[in-house]
Amino acid sequence: MEVRTARGRLFLFLFIIILLPFLEYQLGFIESGKLNGAVTIAPNVKPTWKSWWDGTYQHQKSNHLNDSFGFRPDFVRLNNQISFWLFKKAYANSVVVGSDNYLYEEPYIKEYFGMDFMGDSLIRSELVKLKKLQDTFQKLGKTFILVYAPSKAYYFPNHFPSRYHKENTSNYTTYTRIGDSLGINQIDFNGWFVKMKPRYGQFLFTRGGTHWTTYGSLLAADSFIRYIERARKINMPYITWSKIEYSNDPRNQDGDILRGLNLIFPMKERYCYPDIGYTNGSTRPKAIYIGDSFVWTFVSDGVMKNTNTDWEFWYYFGDVWNQGAIDGKNSDYSLGDYDWANSLLHTDCIVLLYSESNFPILNNYIDRIYKQFLLK
Repeated sequence: MEVRTARGRLFLFLFIIILLPFLEYQLGFIESGKLNGAVTIAPNVKPTWKSWWDGTYQHQKSNHLNDSFGFRPDFVRLNNQISFWLFKKAYANSVVVGSDNYLYEEPYIKEYFGMDFMGDSLIRSELVKLKKLQDTFQKLGKTFILVYAPSKAYYFPNHFPSRYHKENTSNYTTYTRIGDSLGINQIDFNGWFVKMKPRYGQFLFTRGGTHWTTYGSLLAADSFIRYIERARKINMPYITWSKIEYSNDPRNQDGDILRGLNLIFPMKERYCYPDIGYTNGSTRPKAIYIGDSFVWTFVSDGVMKNTNTDWEFWYYFGDVWNQGAIDGKNSDYSLGDYDWANSLLHTDCIVLLYSESNFPILNNYIDRIYKQFLLK
């Protein structure tokens, strides 16, 4: 075929396009940007007589080539971008795209509409146990607090996809109602954020994030510190700032859903980041935080480091983190290898901080602590 003809030039161009991923896989002459999120690459394998004849080698090799061909991250981003533009489809676990490209994790929408409602009697039973734990620890001089993390679903309820509809009352409204009637020490950041929305808008939640923003978490941390002060009648360090930096680039957990979509042209948002410091409070209590990913923003803000003399974060009641692990001086460790009951007896504050979609998980941890201290 003559290269000088239009057909020949087209053939040569397509041949080079097809050949480039193979050359990139073999030579790696261009480094593509890495994909965000949980990306697992199937390992390369060598054939054996057994794996060849039983077909496992071909299957494993095919998986590896599919995950590792040249320019794969770029093709993934291109595919994701086209799907997002044309079909409002997000290739990320449990992520749905609402109107005006508001991104949500589906469990939060389901909780808002009561699609995972646990029932009034079960919630009351769990909160009665929690009240008994609170009273027990109070007699030991400890402050036991249930903190409701804010939910983007309650903050931006007008952008849900139309396929969702109300089924029951939500777990959140039932927890807060019964918890208040039982006298549980609870901080409702969800309700507080919704009330502050007219003033702060997208500075507390963003279109592309699922957690509270850094700015929102700092407002919550300031309120949380003052709650502990009043409960324990102490003087703690306060968060201070004199200036705020505005940016279109998200930091920490801000824009976390958007990052996971791996788009070529992610939507732009405006974020604010205070230049924070801490006052020299006279008392920094010990604290154990038991919670989900919303606690990580407190960690990255330095809240625990600057307001607690000693602290631990039990992430989903599984992994134990402290300041040494954050600073790289030691590693985190499993709660299963740890005398966690003894730690609860040697702290000042016990904080349960969970988002509404994780209330069923919270019940499991309430049961474990209850059995340890009240059923012996």
